[in-house]
Amino acid sequence: HVMDKIDMILIMSVNPGFGGQSFIPQALKKIAMARRMIDESGRDIMLEVDGGIKAENIAEAAAAGADTFVAGSAIFGKPDYKAVIDAMRGELAKVGANPGPDALDMLDLRRPDLDFVALARGMGVPGQRVEDARALYDAIRAAVAEPGPYLIEAIL
Repeated sequence: HVMDKIDMILIMSVNPGFGGQSFIPQALKKIAMARRMIDESGRDIMLEVDGGIKAENIAEAAAAGADTFVAGSAIFGKPDYKAVIDAMRGELAKVGANPGPDALDMLDLRRPDLDFVALARGMGVPGQRVEDARALYDAIRAAVAEPGPYLIEAIL
């Protein structure tokens, strides 16, 4: 084993390549198996699941053993990010999964260093941050010219 050399295990719960895919339920078996291996090692290793995670299935992934979750489209595909994150937190609480202070800090939408444009770009969605009306106008023009989704983070 290489358990003494790793800090995190990532289970992909979709076929990698693009956002918005549905969670593959068979990933739950992999999550549970990885959790057993982590627990048997006695090491503090994060178990992350990435793909198709949303409020409707996050508790199931947590119950299987995941403690770190990647949720892109589930959050950024909705108009109210806070409501989605709050719903996810509520579902996690139902199964006794309590995020630590670092996880809560990463989900705090008031953080000035949370870069939504970089997050969107990481998912293949172009975007830009604007801070005045003229820049917003220009960004809207760019978004209309772009096929598919385009993120505009407006700080006005």
